[in-house]
Amino acid sequence: DGDIDLIHSSRITDDIFLYQNDGTGNFTTQVTVDSNAPLVNDIAGVDINEDGRFEIIATLEGTDQLVYYPNNGS
Repeated sequence: DGDIDLIHSSRITDDIFLYQNDGTGNFTTQVTVDSNAPLVNDIAGVDINEDGRFEIIATLEGTDQLVYYPNNGS
């Protein structure tokens, strides 16, 4: 939709959250993307598959893991 959304992670709850921009500068209620994402080091939204929608990628501290969350449009 072209609006900038917000993603963040919580080290307290090990969650990754998404807040969608409603186009008027307000954000929707939080949506839990993952409730088992311990020690997220970095998180970003990137259009990996070039479909016009951002997917979420994250790195986990102390590992060599890159976690990928595809965007199915819903």
